Amino acid sequence: MSQTQTQILIDKSVKKKPKRIWELDFIRGLCIILMVLDHIMMEVVFVFGEPWAATGSPFLIKLNDFAEWFSDSALRNNARAVVLWCFFSICGISSYFSRSNLKRGVQLAILAIAYSTASYFIDKENYFVRFGVLNMLTCCILFWAVLKLIFKNNAGGAGLAIALAALFFALSNYLDGLPRAADNTWAFLHYNLSSSSLASWSPGDYFPILPNLSIFLVGAFIGQILYKNKKSVVPFADGKWSKPVEFVGRHALFVFALHILTISVIMALISYLWITPGDFVVI
Repeated sequence: MSQTQTQILIDKSVKKKPKRIWELDFIRGLCIILMVLDHIMMEVVFVFGEPWAATGSPFLIKLNDFAEWFSDSALRNNARAVVLWCFFSICGISSYFSRSNLKRGVQLAILAIAYSTASYFIDKENYFVRFGVLNMLTCCILFWAVLKLIFKNNAGGAGLAIALAALFFALSNYLDGLPRAADNTWAFLHYNLSSSSLASWSPGDYFPILPNLSIFLVGAFIGQILYKNKKSVVPFADGKWSKPVEFVGRHALFVFALHILTISVIMALISYLWITPGDFVVI
């Protein structure tokens, strides 16, 4: 066998990693960064704000006032809705690029169980995540994996995705009009099927299947239409300017899984060392 033939066989045996779509990583990364900033503000509101403001520092008093205003502001509520739409639809788009949504869903399910288990042992009363964003996305991905066994071509999959998205949006709107549930038996399905408007059933991280599955399916539709060639639709805009945010987007699950603990530890250390010397505040 000639050297050329050998090289051809080697080249064929090497599986090239598919080129990532930069704008999807960028949008996903931007959503994660905004989520982290939002959670920092929530830590100030519910944990560190009052002890820090009690030191009398004008800056810390203003920080606490701003965090309290921000937590209930129209700015946060509207921005949160946009960020969640973008993030969940990007997850739907990504399902089009996955070689095995079943494998991806099972892996995410393991992470979701680990995350919920950790929250149970950390603080069962205040932080136990019974059905958070990871649980919801696991259901979405596995649901789509089953549907793709039925419709394997892009046209059929896209049509099914948008039809089901419309159906589930309609069902979610119907459930919105019902009286709040007396218990939490079906709380994982819809916000109004939980017994508490404050989501005490899954505090801090509560994302039921509806209407979020609809947003995921809109993304699945977009993926099969806009990205049918699996290439960036705005390749000319890619550049060094976007790389830091893309990096976060590529490691979104890792950041999500660790960011709450990391934020709490860093803020507790800052408090212990400089703001409230000798007091971690959280313990």
